[in-house]
Amino acid sequence: MITEKMIRNFRYGLATNSSSTHSIIHNADSNAKIVDEDCDGAFGWDFFTCASKECKKKYMIGQLLENIYEIGRPLKFLAKELGIEEQVTPFIDARVDHQSVIELPKDYYGKNVNIQFFEEYYDYIVNNDFVILGGNDNDDDGHPLDIKDTGKPGYQYDFYKNDIAFKNGNYWVVRNNIRKMRIAFHDDKLEPTHPELIDLKITDYCDMGCTFCYQGSSTKGIHADLNDIKRAFNHYTDAPYEFAIGGGEPTQHPEFANILYELSCDGNVLNFTTRSDKWFKDKEIVDAVNKYVSGIAYSVDTIEDAEKFISYHKKYIDKSVAMYVHIIPELVGADKLIELLDYINTRNNEFRWDSKVKITLLGYKSTGRGSSNNPNKIDNLIKIIKKVSGTQIGIDTKIANDYKDELRNSNISKKLYTNKEGEFSMYADMVNCMAYKSSYELDEPIDMIECRTTYGNRFKPIKDVFEKIREKGE
Repeated sequence: MITEKMIRNFRYGLATNSSSTHSIIHNADSNAKIVDEDCDGAFGWDFFTCASKECKKKYMIGQLLENIYEIGRPLKFLAKELGIEEQVTPFIDARVDHQSVIELPKDYYGKNVNIQFFEEYYDYIVNNDFVILGGNDNDDDGHPLDIKDTGKPGYQYDFYKNDIAFKNGNYWVVRNNIRKMRIAFHDDKLEPTHPELIDLKITDYCDMGCTFCYQGSSTKGIHADLNDIKRAFNHYTDAPYEFAIGGGEPTQHPEFANILYELSCDGNVLNFTTRSDKWFKDKEIVDAVNKYVSGIAYSVDTIEDAEKFISYHKKYIDKSVAMYVHIIPELVGADKLIELLDYINTRNNEFRWDSKVKITLLGYKSTGRGSSNNPNKIDNLIKIIKKVSGTQIGIDTKIANDYKDELRNSNISKKLYTNKEGEFSMYADMVNCMAYKSSYELDEPIDMIECRTTYGNRFKPIKDVFEKIREKGE
């Protein structure tokens, strides 16, 4: 379980236990911190209080052993052979009830428990003012310590089975395909060494002709070179990237399927945004999307658009690929926005929890062809959003900036959004091989190419490009 103090940012999602209920309490009453009751290494349904370092060590080691259950007997053998069986056995025998086992995040290949993450988590719990309380939710009586809820909104989120964890500078990213957390076991400012998200432009070609296109893409636009894309992102780090692929219309890049393949290695997460429905008829693209992509965002401005893409997605795309709908509130206006949100919310009632449509609201960008129109902001946008229950709604940084006063007054936690571009992400325009803080703030470009040769472009490491972007943003 991760407490609010550890979480710096959170992007959607939570889980709760349903049987035994173990709680890790932060800043517990001073009397509770010195009490160990029924802390014998069997942390099950019965009430217990685990406050001392020795007891918390047993509990956390028990959690690790439940995650790596096959290691118990080898450890006992080694302890016996080394003559330390008496000291080690109480820790090896520690057991946690199955309903309260913490699903520890895996390495970024998703195979083994990330031991480095566990070591920092273990040290944080054992050596700080945490008290672990045990019990169950089938008993009407509370824990004897009767630690009261403060009534303040907070975060206590479990990990998921498919979580991976990787270090980015001085903090951890824990994510799966439906949510991401930044977790720090310290109070310092977060200092990433590489971008978690790369907004990747692979083409400036598009035949849609949208009047509000802030990229100004058209049928005269050119495609990024596949070799440039491969070379730019072959400087692998100890952590994977999340790519948000766009254009122009990315599915109209003649090498789109190959681009997905090339970017899919080493735990990278691929998402793309589209407004076209032509690619559903291209088996090569559909197969690559189903194999390599985690999420697709469909740009819509009418209920008819939403209905069409929901239908095509359900027909052609695997259920493991999340579906997002992108809406620009200022473009559709308040009345149509409400209709769209209500329509998607109603459709979601038909779908299973793991295949519901998610919504992302995007701020209007007044660049490219979008500069010819600057629509008014939507009155009470955040109130409109909050009326839609049961559907996940996200916002981009532009919305967070344009409606910052409404957000501040809405009691929405600042941990759930950011209004600073280029802090954890970067925009890579691979048509021109230039990097920026964001896709609509293009005044301070960074050349991604280190050297141009007759054999092709040699690219700077992404972490070096990102470092320069962060320097310009400070």
